Amino acid sequence: MTHAAAVVALASGCYFDAAVGRVRASRDASAEVADVTEDAPDVAAVDVADAPSDMGVRPVDDPRREVSGLGSLAPAVSVDPGAPEDHFRLYYLGRDGALWMERRRASTLASVCAVSLGAPDGRAIAGRPAAGDRAAQVVIAPVREPDGRVQLWLREETTEGGACGGAFSPWAALPASPYEITSAPAVYQWPIGAQFPAGNTYVLASTRSGLAMLLRREGRDAWDPWTLVPRQPADVRVYGRPGVLEWGATLEVFALAETSGGRPSLFRTVYYADQDRWLNAWTDLPLQPDDAPASGVDARSFFPVSAEAEQWLVYMGASGRLWRRAFHLVGGDAIWSPWSALPAIARGEVDASPSAVSIGVARTAGVTSELIVTAVPPGERSLYVSRWSVTSRSFEPWSLAPDPLR
Repeated sequence: MTHAAAVVALASGCYFDAAVGRVRASRDASAEVADVTEDAPDVAAVDVADAPSDMGVRPVDDPRREVSGLGSLAPAVSVDPGAPEDHFRLYYLGRDGALWMERRRASTLASVCAVSLGAPDGRAIAGRPAAGDRAAQVVIAPVREPDGRVQLWLREETTEGGACGGAFSPWAALPASPYEITSAPAVYQWPIGAQFPAGNTYVLASTRSGLAMLLRREGRDAWDPWTLVPRQPADVRVYGRPGVLEWGATLEVFALAETSGGRPSLFRTVYYADQDRWLNAWTDLPLQPDDAPASGVDARSFFPVSAEAEQWLVYMGASGRLWRRAFHLVGGDAIWSPWSALPAIARGEVDASPSAVSIGVARTAGVTSELIVTAVPPGERSLYVSRWSVTSRSFEPWSLAPDPLR
């Protein structure tokens, strides 16, 4: 399916997830907490008009730290199935070592309630979680096994009547990967959207053998076997947490990778779910020149106005700048824009650049949705947010959410 044709398919009502940040858990953290609180052409270029000044950013001290999502405590942001028009959810690792689900109000970003989802018995959550957007919401966390290997564990929403809006199944291990997992997961539930009760679930992660996918088909309790995404170039090693865009039943997968010469690259391939086949090649896409990724590349879909779909890629560069690239309709043409820099969080508000950033949908209303970028500085629990303005077609200044992460 081409981008132009797929925009029509997206207009049926598709909403995405996401998140950001890096926070630090205490060494003696316990996972036994269970608390609920109520309350243009394909050419890289700089968009000079949007570019932040050098006074507003700080270089990232370790450009590879957050790319894989392992070792990262970045949250995941998803639609709230029970109230998508005025709430959204955050999933993240708290200071106590437990995975938390938090409901926030879209208009104010204030926390409404939070519930601990704990951690698998005797195991430590190893990095950034992933969450879907369907009514039966899936949250998946990378978990460090006793032998040191990373495997993926799942909790799935079973009803809307639980604490903080949802009740979840116990932790369950996904089928053990025959390949050594080297990144946090990405998850996609199709059909996407809080109004859909069921469908396929896709889980992707980078491994030492290449990009791998796990699939659970609608109506089946069992998962298909892990498979490697085919036709990966021989001289390419994937290392980043994958990003996923969707065009109806078609998945567009993005993976950060390193070529044999050590050059970081962004590769793209496509899975045609209705045909159960992959595109016959990987495409090497340009990154912003001279600014290697210091976070994973997040890929998200949203609807700024009715029936007008946009697709976004965002990453934090080693310079401390946040780069974004958008796919949208311009007149009768569907094109990718060049990379452009988002305004920086002003110096003095934080003592370091956010070590991970990503994009998500904060609210949905009919077939429209609102895009936000969230950022968490390293070692802090504060949450910074910038919203995309449909009127000015630019991001609003960064603002501090009223309630910190736990």
